[in-house]
Amino acid sequence: MTQTQTPHDALALLGLPGLALSDEAARLQWATSTQSQALGKGDVAALAFSALAATGFVDVPFTAVSHGTLGRLDAAISAPALGIVRISAPGDLDLRVHLPAGLPHDEVRFVPDEDGGTAYLDLARATAVVVRAGLDAVLLRTTADGVSVHGVTPPEACLSPLQVMPSVATWAGACRDGWLAEQVAPLVSSDDPWPQVVAAGMLARLAMPADASEARAWLAAARAGTADASMIEPRRWAASLPADDRAALSRQAVVECAALCLDIEDVEDAVHASSPGWDDEVRTLAHRRDDLEAVLLLLDAAGDAADLRQALVAVDRAGFLLGLAVPTGAGLQDERLRRAGVKDPDAWWALAA
Repeated sequence: MTQTQTPHDALALLGLPGLALSDEAARLQWATSTQSQALGKGDVAALAFSALAATGFVDVPFTAVSHGTLGRLDAAISAPALGIVRISAPGDLDLRVHLPAGLPHDEVRFVPDEDGGTAYLDLARATAVVVRAGLDAVLLRTTADGVSVHGVTPPEACLSPLQVMPSVATWAGACRDGWLAEQVAPLVSSDDPWPQVVAAGMLARLAMPADASEARAWLAAARAGTADASMIEPRRWAASLPADDRAALSRQAVVECAALCLDIEDVEDAVHASSPGWDDEVRTLAHRRDDLEAVLLLLDAAGDAADLRQALVAVDRAGFLLGLAVPTGAGLQDERLRRAGVKDPDAWWALAA
């Protein structure tokens, strides 16, 4: 059960490299035989997690542990032979658990029917998990003598000003696609650099002629060297970015990937429960994923898209599962997502359009 991976390696394993960790880590020790006997329970054989879950873990001795890093979360830990941690959230909060990809969730996580705010986690197999409840979020990671707990800071997509900002207002003014120009207008006027970069990528990626006649006119303009600057200039801008700007943009895109991945998992529950407003939440997530596709186009032009492309793997894995939860025929009637589907027919975020 010994793990030598660093906390940042653990976040990468979870597909959440954009999350920020607190400086202080808590060390939770595995329960000892003496503690088990004090609880009136002997050592439990290393049975399969599923077998223990079938009994509700009634015979498994857990020792309660506490540390400020856990926030409002309650934790209890088993003997090392089992490697099980019990995590509980306050009654007014939902408990969210993010597991490594490829692990059958039912085999490493058990949530009692009578207590949806508690989860039993098999850290012998899922050697790193992120647990969230409200504003409290922690990374649990197995170590030689117990469990390491790091606080996780919720990611924010707030890009610092770049040395060379995109001229999105000028490009939007030259855009021949009225619908697209209208869509990017609120982003262009934002004081936050992130929406401005997204707008630049949207102009380069989503412009479409209204009909066949306009398509022929666009093609003729391209052959004559007078193509719409709004589609060409964003790529040129990205290709000319200095290394520090490219790194900052890539780093912030990876942070947004982590935030989006966690938000997708939360909304998937709302879709399954047919909660009011789930369609608006799905639309928002789909637009955020398309934002990242716009930024990916720019980073590709800049030759610095590798980190974002890797971070999108976890996002799209979660997004695919969200797409499966959306009821058949529940189209969102969204023009942006329709255009995204024209560009990439396999895009999960376009399938809801």
